[in-house]
Amino acid sequence: MAHIKDLRKAMLGGTRGRPKRPGPGGGGDAFVFKKDYSAVSASEYFGKARFISVDDNDRLYLYETEVSGDEGPYLLFLHGGGYSGLTWAPVISQLSPMFTAEFGAVDIRGHGRSACENEMDLSTERVTEDLFQLVQHLNLGERSLILVGHSMGGAFAIHLSDRLQEESNINLAGLIVIDVVEGSALESLSGMQHVLRNRPKEFQSLTSAIEWCVRSGQTRNADSARISMPGQLKLLNGDIPEATMIEDVEILPDEQPSHNIKSTGSSISSIQEEDSDECYNESSFQHPSTASKLQSPIVVLEKYVWRIDLKKTEPFWRGWFEGLSKKFLAIRAPKLLLLAGVDRLDKELMVAQMQGKFQMQVLSSVGHIVHEDAPDRVAEHIASFLARNKIIAATSTIPRLFPGC
Repeated sequence: MAHIKDLRKAMLGGTRGRPKRPGPGGGGDAFVFKKDYSAVSASEYFGKARFISVDDNDRLYLYETEVSGDEGPYLLFLHGGGYSGLTWAPVISQLSPMFTAEFGAVDIRGHGRSACENEMDLSTERVTEDLFQLVQHLNLGERSLILVGHSMGGAFAIHLSDRLQEESNINLAGLIVIDVVEGSALESLSGMQHVLRNRPKEFQSLTSAIEWCVRSGQTRNADSARISMPGQLKLLNGDIPEATMIEDVEILPDEQPSHNIKSTGSSISSIQEEDSDECYNESSFQHPSTASKLQSPIVVLEKYVWRIDLKKTEPFWRGWFEGLSKKFLAIRAPKLLLLAGVDRLDKELMVAQMQGKFQMQVLSSVGHIVHEDAPDRVAEHIASFLARNKIIAATSTIPRLFPGC
């Protein structure tokens, strides 16, 4: 969950795109430079994927990079509410050339391609148990584990770290939490329903969804939105976008997910909004290619809706964040907190940070989805943190960055 000010800006405001550049003769309409809002396949970032059973009827989907042998640590990435493992693709693509490790990004229950009997049970206990079982299936042996989580996923990374250090012999070598702090998270909850209601209700294509994501400011990096946005959506009939699938994934007979796989070839680009004075309407958001849609009827081929209805998960929100600061500080492994602004830090963490109990870095010019807005800088801070704590070997490809704000 995000700080309320960032969420309002991401969902309800943001940039409107770049002006047209003048052509050779000085006219403003000679050339129009358009951004590419087409979806990117998960197979361009990950070498493999698999379903992992965490209960009799519950299976999580795990994207992974290809590695040779069992060298290096395993970095497991946990996404925020409404997102999927694909949100981490840009960061992982930056990290993988820096050091030898295996990277995994999981679709949490109710998100992405995961298939669970009760997808709306996002209680802290249920999700922590899911992730605990998933880690056991990784069969790490002597390899170390580093957990990386953003927002809701950052909270679950803390809860999972607490359980791992108390109930397993897994070598938890590091914990990295991105833009989630107990105090500011709890303060933002009162406005979350309003924010969620004011998002677009549905999209006519993946292209229009990605463009909305960038133009609204939810994600400021178009390349990140092209890989991340398909994982946040499903077709109206429940099918999961094909772009989220690794084509050669092995699915065992008893691991067949309940979703269907559907091609996403629609090229229509318009958005239907929920009724609200503050959300986008047809006059405030139009894809350049649909400027004449009021003069000619459009045949709707496919519709996309949000993969999970986050409004229905409200009963679990407080449980994700209450007591989080105390639990975070109790984790014995080295800890890094990456923030999008110093206003996130509550009093307990501020005192602990000054005492050197964890490392902190504040990134500028980013929104709440820090790792999508600036994947290169986030990757540099993660690699530098791991090298500084001797979790990985320092190399010339890893920048020497120091914690601070």
